[in-house]
Amino acid sequence: MSALNLIPDLELLCAQTGIFLANLIVVKSLFITPYLKLQQQRREQTSGSQEKAQATLANCVQQSNEIETRIRAVISQSAQAGQSLKALAQVEQDKTLAAAKTESTAALELMRREIALQLQQESQKIPEFARQLGREFYQTLIRHKRESAAPSPD
Repeated sequence: MSALNLIPDLELLCAQTGIFLANLIVVKSLFITPYLKLQQQRREQTSGSQEKAQATLANCVQQSNEIETRIRAVISQSAQAGQSLKALAQVEQDKTLAAAKTESTAALELMRREIALQLQQESQKIPEFARQLGREFYQTLIRHKRESAAPSPD
């Protein structure tokens, strides 16, 4: 039977450990360290971009709220201005209507007086006109009767 040799060979073990450590240092310095740096930079860029995006989004929301507040204020001011202009227009309309009513009332009163005066003047002419009409009627009727009652000279 063969014997199992469980005693490690120190030279071989030191050589393999040296090769392993040399490979580890080379792989770490050429691949792992640059990869980890690049990964960290990308994380920072990504998280920085996300933070910038969140800050920009928050800024947009804030500006949107400010704009909405300003719009509401402008709408309120324009409504108040519209109401005040409407009130001024109503006052001006009332003044114009009152002036027109006063003017028309005065014109109507003047016309009524003129009509009453003309009616009075025409009423005073009626008796004279009736007398004259009566005379003409009488003269026409009497002449016609006299002419028809008179014997004809045949």
